[in-house]
Amino acid sequence: MRKNVAVLSIAITMAMAGGAGAAEMKRDSHVRPANQQGAALMAEAQEKSQSVRDLAATLDQSDLVAYVVTASRQPDAPESAIRFVGCSKAQRFVLVQISNETPPDRRIELLAHELQHAVEASRSTWVTDDYTLGTLFERIGWRDAARQRGYDTTAASLIERQVRRELVANAKQDR
Repeated sequence: MRKNVAVLSIAITMAMAGGAGAAEMKRDSHVRPANQQGAALMAEAQEKSQSVRDLAATLDQSDLVAYVVTASRQPDAPESAIRFVGCSKAQRFVLVQISNETPPDRRIELLAHELQHAVEASRSTWVTDDYTLGTLFERIGWRDAARQRGYDTTAASLIERQVRRELVANAKQDR
């Protein structure tokens, strides 16, 4: 639990010190950058993908706040992950991590995937730590050891593909 509080404290501190990119996000948004790269990813994702905007709007109506961070990928770690980092009487907090070594459009797809997981968690008020988050994903999804992601769900896989289609369509429009 101490580690979760430390991670959340770092995320909140980084978000408040995020600079111009973080300031451009809605202040009351439940999808918040935890670093400048996270702010840039969120801005690009919301510009290019209606699905990402819809996921953010859904989270805005919930008690779950998702902090988004891009960081170097650790050896044998997945390209993206979601972790439960804490809760207060009023809100629950997760940290969405995206590898910054991943190509830009792929980062947007992964962000959508992890935000879908956040939406899934937001609908289950009994999810209050990493253990219950894993329990939720066991109930609604499956263990995904082959991709090192931990758990996966149909909804997250589908939204990832939907965002990929949106990005391809946007690229064709820009030509």
